[in-house]
Amino acid sequence: MLRYDGCVEEIKLLYSKIDRLEDVSKVKTVMLELYEEKDKNTQFIIEQKDLQINQYEKLTNDLTKEVKSKRRSTVFWKITTGAATFLSVFLVLR
Repeated sequence: MLRYDGCVEEIKLLYSKIDRLEDVSKVKTVMLELYEEKDKNTQFIIEQKDLQINQYEKLTNDLTKEVKSKRRSTVFWKITTGAATFLSVFLVLR
């Protein structure tokens, strides 16, 4: 009878251990799902950052082109104004 009681007690302990291991497995599964979700969010943030960087680069290139164009236009008008002023003074003094 003593051996039987010991076996029954051992079986109860084994079932208790199995239940705890299943609980640990469930917690690990939930944590893994949370980490996968976090990874997806991080990947999304990285993609958005890359898109933002590309937009900034395009904007910078467009603004650089615009500044060069304005600079050329300003130089052109300065030269044209200088030449017209010189020609006017030359014609008046002549």
